[in-house]
Amino acid sequence: MPSDIIKHVSEHLEFLGYKVTKDEEEASYERFLVEPFTEDARKLSFSIVETEAGPYFLAGFPVSSSVEKDPLGLLQLLNEANIEAYVAKFTWNREKDGLFAEGCYSPVYDKRIFASFITTWLNEVAFFFSSKTPHLRNYLRAPAEE
Repeated sequence: MPSDIIKHVSEHLEFLGYKVTKDEEEASYERFLVEPFTEDARKLSFSIVETEAGPYFLAGFPVSSSVEKDPLGLLQLLNEANIEAYVAKFTWNREKDGLFAEGCYSPVYDKRIFASFITTWLNEVAFFFSSKTPHLRNYLRAPAEE
């Protein structure tokens, strides 16, 4: 059963046009999948994991084999993004074969503070992909490769 913070965050995200569902995969933690209600390429799909520190937001993007040829190039892009970001954190995980946008929200819900958090996080992720598109194309796996 979701906690109060997850219920509030889910209701807020639904107001913003997202559908939140509990991931039914067996895991040692509760995870919720967040997807746009409509097929809008501008809206990000992501997941929320409930932690003691608060809801943890995670969006994953598969990387191509070019990352192995030039890992420092990708890490440089991620470092630049992390320097510019206030809320989001961008990482690469070799074992998971992906680039990740992460964010952690407080365990106490406040409508205005969460609105600021989620707007900032979503905007930082969108800005990262739009501003780094030519360079990122070399590292991200095209949908046909999945």
